[in-house]
Amino acid sequence: MKLSNHNSNSCFHQIVFNGINKSILLLLIVFICSCTKFDELGSQNDFTEISSALLLPNIQVQSVKNLGAQPMRVAGIITQQIEGADICGPMNFFFIGRDVMDDFWRGGTYAGSLTNAKFLEEFATENNQFFYRGVARIFLAHEFGALTTCFGDIPFSQALRGNEYLRPKYDEQKSVYEGIQILLDQAIDDLTLSSEKNEVTPGDLIFNGDPQKWLATAYALKARFYVHTSTRIPEHWGLAKQAAESALSFDFEDASLTFEANENANWTLHKFSVDRPSTIFFHRSFYQMLAGDPRRDKYSLEENFSYYPMYQPDASQLTWTQPDATVPLISRCELYFILAESALRNGDNDLALQYTKEALKANFNMLDLPASDEYIENFTFGSDPMESIIKEAYKSYFGYNFLQTWINYRRTGYPEIAQNTIRNSNGFNPSGTIPSRFMYVESEVSNNRTSLEEAELRQGGGLLDNKTWIDK
Repeated sequence: MKLSNHNSNSCFHQIVFNGINKSILLLLIVFICSCTKFDELGSQNDFTEISSALLLPNIQVQSVKNLGAQPMRVAGIITQQIEGADICGPMNFFFIGRDVMDDFWRGGTYAGSLTNAKFLEEFATENNQFFYRGVARIFLAHEFGALTTCFGDIPFSQALRGNEYLRPKYDEQKSVYEGIQILLDQAIDDLTLSSEKNEVTPGDLIFNGDPQKWLATAYALKARFYVHTSTRIPEHWGLAKQAAESALSFDFEDASLTFEANENANWTLHKFSVDRPSTIFFHRSFYQMLAGDPRRDKYSLEENFSYYPMYQPDASQLTWTQPDATVPLISRCELYFILAESALRNGDNDLALQYTKEALKANFNMLDLPASDEYIENFTFGSDPMESIIKEAYKSYFGYNFLQTWINYRRTGYPEIAQNTIRNSNGFNPSGTIPSRFMYVESEVSNNRTSLEEAELRQGGGLLDNKTWIDK
């Protein structure tokens, strides 16, 4: 659904719920009363629905914006989909220190999307609102999943609990993934109840309050995170397949948010391209990989002074740097790639090829390219079918799914990425190899040093080349 600015009761939509707590909600009540006639509020039940409807959009917008935030862009640099220049140039050689991800850790997630989602979960519980609680748990799972993908062990069980744990412990990554799956199971239970009760659920910018579509999203995320842990627990491939099939059985639709073409509501990659011009470009090796692929013209312009621009103000064909881009939390394309890899691992190459073509059709649809394109019709596996699947996912995930590309590389080693271990060796990444994680952020060194150091010791270090549990 399109993100929009409403004229009626516009004061509702100007509030940013970063770090919201109950005292702020009391102020909100006063504010609502000053903006709206009392007879428009109706019963107490109406008010709780209005309040949840106000909380949810901010969570959705922040979470989708996070998909184009600094860790995702840097993951694109690491996997050579993006090339840094100017102030981003050193990242090409893995100069990625503790300060780089601080804004994402604090404002983007822990004091942003996660705090707001946790508050909505608690508020919805108090008011028996199963839909809002279920969707809140989906966003908690999604955002914690992004954090543990990037950092390994993270604050989880003691996080978001205010004064109770001012310096929360770091949970082991295995436990975090287990907790994420529990959150998604709880969300499925909540959304099933919501569907049975026919709840009234305004404020949903993505699916307009449809619990069935959110059920499909919960199953899709379960599939994604089972893939993450499959290297350590191979049986999770069976669970990933089952979850992906369940998502599709609910008539899965991409969980997408469409931004607006104004500076206050535009897509993150567009905003960064405008605010920090000429600092990120399409990677030249990726451009060459896409020779003959119709997606290349949707991702990048031709070479200009040795760089390949992925943004230009008048280049409306560049899908992922448009201000009003439509960006999914998770897509049908990803589900089909999961099923393709699962089929291949089960020895069914023909089914794997069929699913890969379905994934390509879904990706072409996202880019407004014809699903009947000859690229798809003529696609076949190369000598290594696994490499073919992961390489096509690499091409398909550009612009919105950088973390899954990074995870795929960490899991499989595909696609092959040019490495220069001497050039890329530095204090943050002594081995010079492709990073497996980001370093914990500077604010945690200042505010939660003991817990951070315990986590680094438990994981064998906290540098970029220290593998997290899922990568070992």
